Amino acid sequence: MGDLKMQRVLNLLFLQSARPDHDFIMSRLKARLPKFQDQVKVYSIPELKEEHLLALGPQVLSEINAGVINHQKDAVRLAIKHLPNLRWLNCIFTGLDSLLSPDICDLIEKSNVTLTNARRASSIPLAEFSITSCLYFAKKIPQFDEWKRRKEWTYTTVDDITKKTILIVGVGEIGLETARMAKQGFRMRVLGIRRRFLDQTLPNVDLVGGYAELEKWLPEADYVVNCLPLTAETRNLFKWEHFTLMKRSAVFVNVGRGTTVDEEALIRALREDIIAGAGLDVFSQEPLPIESPFYNDPKVREKTFMTFHTIDETTIAQEESANVFEDNLDRYISGKPLTNICLLYTSPSPRDS
Repeated sequence: MGDLKMQRVLNLLFLQSARPDHDFIMSRLKARLPKFQDQVKVYSIPELKEEHLLALGPQVLSEINAGVINHQKDAVRLAIKHLPNLRWLNCIFTGLDSLLSPDICDLIEKSNVTLTNARRASSIPLAEFSITSCLYFAKKIPQFDEWKRRKEWTYTTVDDITKKTILIVGVGEIGLETARMAKQGFRMRVLGIRRRFLDQTLPNVDLVGGYAELEKWLPEADYVVNCLPLTAETRNLFKWEHFTLMKRSAVFVNVGRGTTVDEEALIRALREDIIAGAGLDVFSQEPLPIESPFYNDPKVREKTFMTFHTIDETTIAQEESANVFEDNLDRYISGKPLTNICLLYTSPSPRDS
């Protein structure tokens, strides 16, 4: 991590992505810049290619001291390679697992660059998805949709989520927001798993434990929500034995990373009625291959409520990402310490998950 020597004038480069949804977030960030007037000079390139960056010329490249990126490795490589006075890189997203490769970690560690992200930006939409997944199965939405399609007026009982037990694995920003909605909105009993700071009390969490408590608490949970980031420690953390510990009526929700779950084990658990359902916004391979059981196996498909890693593409998330960026922009120019500083490790992460 770099030793930032704050400067009054910021020469800022937007490293464009190839995705329209990423460009939309970039535009929200750019909309905050007029507030800083002469303190920020902005550059951009039309595509994330080396020739476009070099076209800015050596003088401009030497002046640029900050950059805005998505989570593409090429953006980091190009920025560090060609911007000798780069001191700050801001990622517009929260997740940085795509940068957890030894070469990128080594590049950032050896550079004089501080990396920040948009931690907190996705907390509300991902927490909403988690609660929606609980309600989706409790209120038997799939069955009612099928009966509606068949034009069958069918009487049945449905369940409540109020006062049920929710186990949140990874009580960082997303997990805490999920706990708030569960506790304050539905008076749920909230259990929280995190890697460190286990002696701390957390708002809206009834019990806090480490990974050692996971197997103990899984049988108690009506809903299990995975908010874990991908690290060496969390890869394939949820295995077959974890699903077999869960209630047959339990629902598993994943808003963390798809690769924190043994997906074959999850599919088997759904197919064999080991658990009642799954709410998934993330998968081990994205986009899902067309031969995926989530598409093609009727039982797995019926028992899965899924979206396509887009649930945090919301106005609130984009505005919060812009808020975090604006706050750090003001801090950089004013000589104050930046927030949301990220340390990249290929070994277990020190994040408060």
